[in-house]
Amino acid sequence: MRILRTIETFYPYVTGPTNQAFRISQGLEKRGMRSPILTTYCDVDRRLPSREHFQEVEVARYRNQLRLMRYCISLGMARGFNDCDLIHSHNYRNFQADLGLFFSRVKKRPFVLSTHGSLLGYKRYLKGTMAQLPYMLYDVITFKATAFRADCIVVSSRVEYDDAREFGVDEKKLRVIPAGIDRERYTGDGRDNGDRIELLFVG
Repeated sequence: MRILRTIETFYPYVTGPTNQAFRISQGLEKRGMRSPILTTYCDVDRRLPSREHFQEVEVARYRNQLRLMRYCISLGMARGFNDCDLIHSHNYRNFQADLGLFFSRVKKRPFVLSTHGSLLGYKRYLKGTMAQLPYMLYDVITFKATAFRADCIVVSSRVEYDDAREFGVDEKKLRVIPAGIDRERYTGDGRDNGDRIELLFVG
């Protein structure tokens, strides 16, 4: 099985969606399923190789012809959809997810979208109509097609689930899958704190 993954940016630029996209592909590769990542040079050095293996995962980077905010148009990426059983795109309102939906319909393959809080999150962190306008315009121009026509949408929390329902996504398509961590990377220091729990959260 070959599961194509798209995301507008990738390592060495570190984001939550980047980490999740890589970890999912890495986990699938360990289980014998090919899961290459199609990405762009958005936010990374243009001298990075266009093709490389990042640990077990094949990564293909494509040049951007135009960038509007986080919408990085990379027409060459169309060549990367030549062979797949499923297309999984990360983030909403990006060219790579739109392209993923397009080729999923052309090739009659399932399309999965992981939103990473990108459906209505902008309403919480951007104040004022002018700041929110580009997001609203995109939704009007595209009729929210990439979200509405996805076969499955993955959200990581109840808040994102509620956002998706408010956005208009059919609840039958929604799957709540919390962000995972590699527990082997986190170990205690051996101290006995009794009944007290010490928790550090960095986000």
